[in-house]
Amino acid sequence: MKDILKSRLGGLKSGVEEFWSKLGEIEIGNTNFEHFPKYISKEMKNNGYDVVSIDKAENVVGLIKGSRDEGDIVILSHFDATEKTGGNAGFKNGITSGLFAGTLLENSLAPLKGNIIFCCIPNINNSEARVEYLFSETLKHRRNKIKSVLLCESTGLNVYLGHKGRMEYEIQITGDFSGQTADSKMQMAFPLVNELYKVGEKLPLNSNLGKSKLSVRDVSYTKNDSGTKEMKFTVDRVFVPEEDHYAILKRAKSIAEEVYSKKEKYSVNTAVAVEQLHMNGGLDLKVEKKYEPWLMDSAEPFVRKSMDALSEVDLKSKTGYWQNSFTFGSYTYGKLKIPTLGFGAGKEEHSKVTDKAEQLKNLEAAVLGTAWIAYRNIGIPSFGWSSDEI
Repeated sequence: MKDILKSRLGGLKSGVEEFWSKLGEIEIGNTNFEHFPKYISKEMKNNGYDVVSIDKAENVVGLIKGSRDEGDIVILSHFDATEKTGGNAGFKNGITSGLFAGTLLENSLAPLKGNIIFCCIPNINNSEARVEYLFSETLKHRRNKIKSVLLCESTGLNVYLGHKGRMEYEIQITGDFSGQTADSKMQMAFPLVNELYKVGEKLPLNSNLGKSKLSVRDVSYTKNDSGTKEMKFTVDRVFVPEEDHYAILKRAKSIAEEVYSKKEKYSVNTAVAVEQLHMNGGLDLKVEKKYEPWLMDSAEPFVRKSMDALSEVDLKSKTGYWQNSFTFGSYTYGKLKIPTLGFGAGKEEHSKVTDKAEQLKNLEAAVLGTAWIAYRNIGIPSFGWSSDEI
């Protein structure tokens, strides 16, 4: 089967290049991006997907039906709001490799124990809400059949197994701020900002994922829902799996109460920031600005099979971790505990590659690698596994 996939890939190369180049010419706005899911949906239908739809969260979902109904693999990609990129953006590599991996398996008539479910999710506003809707609503009828998730993200053709978490939280100081000048308000805010940055200098380190981070994004004075005035600190917090977001909020509240303990007229509260999300599909949600950290064990069967698969197609892939990126693995493994890994062309730091031939070579390797990972995990052996597939 591996040789069949390699042979069929040769016939897809022109289509891969054409699709990838076209993606580089499409502008995607923050609010007006309905045209992009429609374009991806059309390309899925043109490339052999059995069922294609766009759900209320604006996720594009394509299905390659398996021969049996024993277990599915979900392949996730995303798109950002962007200007024309000429094809260099990492997410466009991910869409191309994921979409054509499904096409490659379909064209090769690969027998599968379950379905290939390829999804393209808008990473605009709050993508965590969109991926949650995908699994809790759109795919709920297949939820118990989903065995693993493959993230088509930039990994340099390596296998990535996790990253830090991130949340935006607020410290709200409620009280009477009337009569204060801009300078006095700044003086009042400074002690807490200073204490928070002291905390940021002593945050924990995870040997695989790197160090936690803290930054104060904004300090503002507003009226809350009851009409009471408040001073609000908005904090951006990156955290490792050893930390708990409840403990982070509790500590922030404790620090703020200590800073303002002598000012009895003030009360302190902390909470994860929430935003109202309106989707073009008609869905309105209130969502927290929080992504869970996650860390997969390299000994997990899905990881071992996938590493073997990449070796079989002559890719010298190693395991690694994202240092500065945040993916849908925060939900699929961080919350749902579905075995998840990342694999794709391009590097996390998005260093600009000017050699188009090199980009396409890596992209074709990602298509083949993604398809072979899927097949080695849910494929049906044809007359038994061959010696190089055992």
